[in-house]
Amino acid sequence: ELKGGPEKLIAMMEGDKDMGVRQAACEYAGGLGDAKLYPVYEKLLNDRSNGELWGDCFEGLVSMWADYPLYDTTNEDAYKLTLKLLESTPRTEQIPPWTAMGDFGYLESDTNKSLAEWKTKATWYKAEDLMKALGSVVADGDAKWMARTGAVKSLAKLKASKAMLEGLRKPLGDKPSGDDMHAAKALDTALAAAKWRPTPHGQADACPCPPPSSTPP
Repeated sequence: ELKGGPEKLIAMMEGDKDMGVRQAACEYAGGLGDAKLYPVYEKLLNDRSNGELWGDCFEGLVSMWADYPLYDTTNEDAYKLTLKLLESTPRTEQIPPWTAMGDFGYLESDTNKSLAEWKTKATWYKAEDLMKALGSVVADGDAKWMARTGAVKSLAKLKASKAMLEGLRKPLGDKPSGDDMHAAKALDTALAAAKWRPTPHGQADACPCPPPSSTPP
């Protein structure tokens, strides 16, 4: 277990000789929710040369505003940067990290009392903005297929509209190939499991793809 305050962790994140220590510090530090960590994450995440380090820094950044399962951090700047990074390109096999993509769905839990309290404080959190960012990951064939399918699972848990899911599925075609097959299968599963619900305000714009031409039954 890593020990030390934010200053010690920042020193590890930025310059420890052991890359494993740097990665562990990046992943762990965000849970402290200390504002001093934000500019460090911002700087490190501006460099995509080391995908593994980037991924751990990304997970730490998310912990600064949504630290599952306690949800005791509320850094708005970290939230905004998370959305920006999710939508940023180029995406690769390591960026964004597939290990983090499925965790965003926990933000729609109705059994976590800590999450309910968090939402009263994190008034800047907008599910439709997060879904739009996740949708851009799903639609990008350059992202790792596990990141794309993880993003689909989060969209389903976040109660993405059927229109949004169909808008992501349609461009993949009737016979998707390569990694698109995995994304298409995940979307088909999400669509089959989803009950029809009207599109909430904001979700009509959440899909990066053109909306389907036909109206779902």
